Amino acid sequence: MAVACPDGIDVYFENVGSAIWQAVLPLLNKFARVPISGLIAHYNGIGPGDGTDRLPATMRELSKSLTLRGFINYDFAEQHYAAFLREVVAGIADGRVRYREDIVDRLEKAPETFIGMLHGLNFGKVIVRVAAEGVVASALPQLKNNPRLFKKWRKRPGYAFKANGEMFRDIYQLIRDET
Repeated sequence: MAVACPDGIDVYFENVGSAIWQAVLPLLNKFARVPISGLIAHYNGIGPGDGTDRLPATMRELSKSLTLRGFINYDFAEQHYAAFLREVVAGIADGRVRYREDIVDRLEKAPETFIGMLHGLNFGKVIVRVAAEGVVASALPQLKNNPRLFKKWRKRPGYAFKANGEMFRDIYQLIRDET
């Protein structure tokens, strides 16, 4: 890494963590900036490690006055959600944006589907369909067109971990509460 970056690193976009981060950290220049969007190497657990205490080396980096900032997509949802939807929907319609989904029917298949996802057996977004499509389709426009409602919904405990059917029941409850 030092050969590839002989003058050090001013900006490093971190979304891996683990050995990559450990290799980059000593090469960061004074006042380097590090936007962090994830640490994918840690998502599935990385085991107990090799026993090396990395805190002293990390503490030495404090003298570099680094700026690290985490970016979580929902921090900006209310501000940019409407424009995002306009752009992405137009992109899907004209073919600039394409996506793939692995759709599995029935909640009973969720555990095996989740395990398969962790092993990389899927391509694209994995969806476990537990509600009739009419239920899903009628709930989405109300959430999409109301960033305030979306923000309120995402603040509910466990919102990101709900199965489709439970998620949409939750949305309907919020909509009923609003009216």
